[in-house]
Amino acid sequence: MSAPLTLSFSPARKAFISDIFALAYLAGGEARLVGGVVRNGLLARDKGAGFDAEQDLDIAVSLPITHFADAARQKGLRVLETGLVHGTVTVMADNQSAEVTQLRSDMSADGRHAKVKPTTDWHTDAQRRDFTINAIYLDAEGVVHDLVGGLSDLNAGC
Repeated sequence: MSAPLTLSFSPARKAFISDIFALAYLAGGEARLVGGVVRNGLLARDKGAGFDAEQDLDIAVSLPITHFADAARQKGLRVLETGLVHGTVTVMADNQSAEVTQLRSDMSADGRHAKVKPTTDWHTDAQRRDFTINAIYLDAEGVVHDLVGGLSDLNAGC
């Protein structure tokens, strides 16, 4: 595990992300940032690369997406069912948005078209992602979770 990671977001974006983390927890699960925002945050911290604080947010949750979506609606957030068949919703508040996806595994895949089934296992979800460097998670405490060797690939420039 690497040192904690703090991402340079605006106060509004930090509050939005915190709300999503709290909603997942209150609904019985956990939320973690994943993908490009985590990868780019690590590159900024460790390699001096730039960090776009307004880049897309991808968040994985360890509970049924319908439970999370219901909790988000009850909190007053706008929820778009952008990919419900794949366990994904887009959550919006003010000028903030994030794609929130339930942990999942691939039953079959044809390029980017996959048949998925829900899971609660972070490692299973990490294994299905396109690259190890896009399977690095960041939790609410700033702890980096690297379950498939993404940090070593990132450091090696892979």
